[in-house]
Amino acid sequence: MWAWPVMASESTNWQPRDPTPQEYLAELAGTNFELLNRIIIAESGWKADADNPFSSASGLAQFLDSTFLTYCIDKYKLTTSLESKNNPYIQLDCMVKMINDGGISHWNASKHIWQ
Repeated sequence: MWAWPVMASESTNWQPRDPTPQEYLAELAGTNFELLNRIIIAESGWKADADNPFSSASGLAQFLDSTFLTYCIDKYKLTTSLESKNNPYIQLDCMVKMINDGGISHWNASKHIWQ
């Protein structure tokens, strides 16, 4: 994973830091950023630990366990375990790949909010 420079609080030296999930998505999604940002706001409010109490949906993109397994693990090989499901960077990578492959229908339940 890459790091972005950030100024240390008590010096003039630059120190590396990981990008925020929003910064990461902006870099990753390019022109699709605004759409993906609206979907994430509708789904989780950018809370990486968001959980749906009525299903297995969780994380920024509110992936169901079955969707995460099918796409993020099996198809895109972004990780090997459901234990990584709520990693915001893996969720963002998977979401961008799914959208680029025409998989926006996975977020149809919240479409009335983000469209």
